[in-house]
Amino acid sequence: MEFSAIEILKVLRSLFPEEKSYKLPRLKLVTDLVPPTGRTTRYGRKKYSFRDLCIIMWLVDMRRQGFARTQYRAAVPFVCRAISKRITVHTTLLASKTQLAITDVKNGLPVHEVYNLPVIDPHGGRFTWSYDIGSLAAEIYKLVTKEKTDETSSDSRTARHVQRR
Repeated sequence: MEFSAIEILKVLRSLFPEEKSYKLPRLKLVTDLVPPTGRTTRYGRKKYSFRDLCIIMWLVDMRRQGFARTQYRAAVPFVCRAISKRITVHTTLLASKTQLAITDVKNGLPVHEVYNLPVIDPHGGRFTWSYDIGSLAAEIYKLVTKEKTDETSSDSRTARHVQRR
């Protein structure tokens, strides 16, 4: 599954209904932190993969919860690298001022990956936070597959309507 910026806006608005004010320029502030890794292009730009979509929704949700960009910006490259393989329902992000830990469960055993974050502002900046990105990914997957089935059913209704004429 790959998504253009317009499709990301549709997912964002249906996942967070109170964020109706998100437009493409405002979304660009978030998508600048996550480079697209999709294989297909649209208008000469790469599309975003499902992993990119999950990370973008995580960034939007962190912003919604009142975190400033500086508090999670340093963690974004590490999160992109760490969850490049897969996101499971048990994936959790834990961050302190100097470290980011990504926990997951594989074969019933907890697996931890710890990354040292660069110190941007030694006098402040990041706080300690925890985020369950796995449940967010599951919610996004349900939403996206529901939209895809709705689109295909509406396309088939349109096709049947055209055939009757």
